[in-house]
Amino acid sequence: MEYLSVEKKALCSPETIWVCGKSSDGQLIIDNKDGTINSLTPINEREIFPFGDKIKWIGAGDHFTIFVTRSNVVYGAGQNSSGQLGLDHCDNLQGITRIPFFDHKHIVNISCGAYFSYFLEEIQDKQYLYVCGKNNNNPLGLGKIKESNVYPPRTVDLKFLGENDTIDKIVCGYESVLLLTKKGIVYGCGSNTTSQLGIKRGIMGGSISEFTKSTFMNWEEHEKIIDMSLGTSYSLLLSNLGNVYKNSHEGFKKIGSTFSPFEKIHFGSTNAFAKLAKENKHSGRIVTLSSLDTFELSEDIPETQEVISIAGVSAFFFITKEYQVYCSGYNSFYELGLPKDIVKDSTAIVRHYEMEEIIKNTRNLNDNIIPTIVTGFSHTILYFKSKESRDYLRFFSNLERHVYNDTILTDVIFNF
Repeated sequence: MEYLSVEKKALCSPETIWVCGKSSDGQLIIDNKDGTINSLTPINEREIFPFGDKIKWIGAGDHFTIFVTRSNVVYGAGQNSSGQLGLDHCDNLQGITRIPFFDHKHIVNISCGAYFSYFLEEIQDKQYLYVCGKNNNNPLGLGKIKESNVYPPRTVDLKFLGENDTIDKIVCGYESVLLLTKKGIVYGCGSNTTSQLGIKRGIMGGSISEFTKSTFMNWEEHEKIIDMSLGTSYSLLLSNLGNVYKNSHEGFKKIGSTFSPFEKIHFGSTNAFAKLAKENKHSGRIVTLSSLDTFELSEDIPETQEVISIAGVSAFFFITKEYQVYCSGYNSFYELGLPKDIVKDSTAIVRHYEMEEIIKNTRNLNDNIIPTIVTGFSHTILYFKSKESRDYLRFFSNLERHVYNDTILTDVIFNF
C-alpha cells in the first residue's frame, strides 16, 4: 500500500525538510493563515538558505526554531518575545531571519528551552557558551541579574568547570538546564522545585541562578553519567553501567532495576522512555516510565525492531534500525503529522507509514544521511543530517557571496 502521494514522493530529497504542527508564529517558516500545518509538508533548503547552504542542526522551543547551516550561519524563525532567537531585539519575526551575532562563531551545539536558547561555540580546545531569552527562575545561568529577558546573547562564565573538563551535552527543560561534561559531571541551573537539577531543594531555594554541581545523588562509587534528559520538572540520568536515575526529594534514585541495563533515555514534557541495552534479554526494545517510577515494556513496537532514536516533547517519534517510524502523544495541532481521525491524542504507540516512506525515498537518493526529528512543544521537523559535520568546500565557495550580503565569515578553524 502506498502512503505517500505522487506529489510528495517527487519532492523527496536530502535537501528537503518536512514540517507539521502549529506555526501561528511562523516557527515552521511556511506562511499559513490557519496557523497549523496538518500534514507533513515539504520545504526545500534552497528556498530558505542562500547560495545552496544546507542544514547542520535544528533546535526548537515553544513557538520558535533555530537553524544552523553547514557553512556555520545561524537563522531563527518564530516567536521572539523574550529575545530567544539571539537577535538584538524582542520583536516577533516575519519569516526566517539570519542572526548576525553568530556570524563569526563555530557553533557546535544548540539547545532550546521553552522561551530561551543555548549556543555552544568551540575554537580549538576552547569553549564559549552563549544564552538568550526568558530568564524567569534563572535558566540562563548568569547569576542574579535584574533582566527577565536577555538579548542579544550573553556569555556564560565557564569557570565552574573542573580543570581540563569541557561541556559534552546541554539539555534544556521548561525553565531548567543541565550540562554534562566529558568527565561525567553534571551541573544545573534554573528551576529546582523538584530537585531536578540534582541539588537538594532548600539549600539554594527553588531556583539556582548559576551553574552548580549536582551532588544530590545516590549511585555507586565508580559510576559515571554518560547521558541525561530533562522534562518540565523531572530529569533522568544514564550511567556507564546502564543504570537510570530519576530525581526525587531524596536525590537522584535508581529506577527500573528489573529492566537494567539501559542504553538510551528520553524525557519529554511529562512522558519518559528508555531503550534497553544489548546485554538485556529485550535488547533494543522501548520501555515507558509509569507514574509509579517503574518502567513498562512497550508491546507496540515489534521486538524485531531495534529503536535507534527517540525524539519529542509532547509528540514523540521512534525510528528503528530498519527505518520504521512509530509515534505517540499529542496531536492537537497535528504535531504528529497524522489526521485526527487516525490519532488525536494517543498514549499508544502507532506506526507512521507516511514518514517512513519519506525517509525510505530520501535515503534511496543518498544513504549517507541520517533522518533526524526535532520537536518544539507543538511543532515537528524532519530533516536529513549529513554524516559530515561541516562542508568546508561550500563554506569557502560562499565566503565572497556572504560578504556581499553582510555575512562575514572569515574566522576559520580546522579540527581534524
